[in-house]
Amino acid sequence: MDGFMVNWVAVIVASLVSFVFGWLWYSPMLFGGTWSKLSGMKMGGDKEGMWMPMVWMFVATLALAYVLSYVLHLMGAMDMMSAFKGQMPPGFPGMK
Repeated sequence: MDGFMVNWVAVIVASLVSFVFGWLWYSPMLFGGTWSKLSGMKMGGDKEGMWMPMVWMFVATLALAYVLSYVLHLMGAMDMMSAFKGQMPPGFPGMK
């Protein structure tokens, strides 16, 4: 893999942040009530069986963060601006 070194701290932090945002998104504080009504699912149902899907979701988020870091490495993105430059169309304002 051409000497690619994974920043595991960044991968784990990105996964945790994604997990927290997902928890907030589906919580009653934001859109949980609306999601519950529209999907027909009840909030606070079977909490006992929820830990395993949450573990698998966290593992999937770890894998996604790792793959994203590798793709950014392949693009030559060494900092935030070079990552954005790799995705912007030619002639985008502010990109040289």
